[in-house]
Amino acid sequence: MQDPVVEVSRNAADDNARIAWVLFGSALFQKISFPAFRKVFSAIFDAYPGERLWNFPLPAETALLRVAKAELGRIAWDNLEQLPGIFWSTGSFVRHHGPLADWLKQHTVRELWRDLGEIHFMGKKAHRPKAVHTLLRLLAPAPVGLGLACAPSADALPLPLTMGARRWIGFVGPGKDLHYSTMDESAKLRLGLSLYPELCRETPALAAHGLQFFLEDGSSDFLCREYTETCVKCPLSPFCCKSKAETYETKF
Repeated sequence: MQDPVVEVSRNAADDNARIAWVLFGSALFQKISFPAFRKVFSAIFDAYPGERLWNFPLPAETALLRVAKAELGRIAWDNLEQLPGIFWSTGSFVRHHGPLADWLKQHTVRELWRDLGEIHFMGKKAHRPKAVHTLLRLLAPAPVGLGLACAPSADALPLPLTMGARRWIGFVGPGKDLHYSTMDESAKLRLGLSLYPELCRETPALAAHGLQFFLEDGSSDFLCREYTETCVKCPLSPFCCKSKAETYETKF
């Protein structure tokens, strides 16, 4: 399954534009379903293609909101009012750090993570999931990310502990035996990140990518159910307490 930010951003004309749209989409994507976000993000991409994201004249707040509301319909989205600010903040970042292809190649993972704090909603705290998602989408190989390269360093690519991964740990993985729900956040993070290389040793980012879709809302059901024909083709069905397949026999 495609991450909607990466899927839409890949359609940009060059690496500079693709990076810029990944930055914008990563800062914007929160508190909305994957299909609904893809519709909104794609509509903005079509309405303001390429350099319109960072070159003047910038679109007005009312224009940006009008494009998003047309796609959302009756869907409520807490981040809607933040959309113009994130759009303008991303444009400012591109103007100050561009060309972004050079910015990426000349900075290490740690330096990129630091710089991303300049974008509205990317955060400045110790753990910044939006910045981590951004780096994954830029640097991880396809189909997870754009497969771009940054300056070499000893720092590994940080991986996000998504809500889908958290649900998988609690419902299917080792969390149910380790009292996952009562763990503090740092313990949950250590456990989650330790599982990715166990699930996919050669490319841990693939495990992080796949698990993000687990029990996430899709168009008519959970994304994982839609993708696996209501759990019939899911190898985890016998172990999942949310499975609709007849093979489910695990006791909890």
